[in-house]
Amino acid sequence: MSMLTPELLRDLVAEARLAPSVHNIQPTRWRGLPDGRLALVDDRSVRAPAADPSGHDVRVSHGAEHSQIHRKTRPRCGSLPPCATMRS
Repeated sequence: MSMLTPELLRDLVAEARLAPSVHNIQPTRWRGLPDGRLALVDDRSVRAPAADPSGHDVRVSHGAEHSQIHRKTRPRCGSLPPCATMRS
């Protein structure tokens, strides 16, 4: 499905992990799926309940990392990695 190689996907995920997250908690994990898509996984063990009781800041952090992986992909291969969203 994807013309991205596993090595390139690993590099892109490593770069996307550098995206800022609210409260610096880094709640996003990535998982490669058998069909070639990347899954954005919500690491529910990483939270700041006192500062973010509704989870809004966690969702903003996921969005920043998701945006980062798309921004890094286009210049390298001209297409976006297919993504899925999962909860841990």
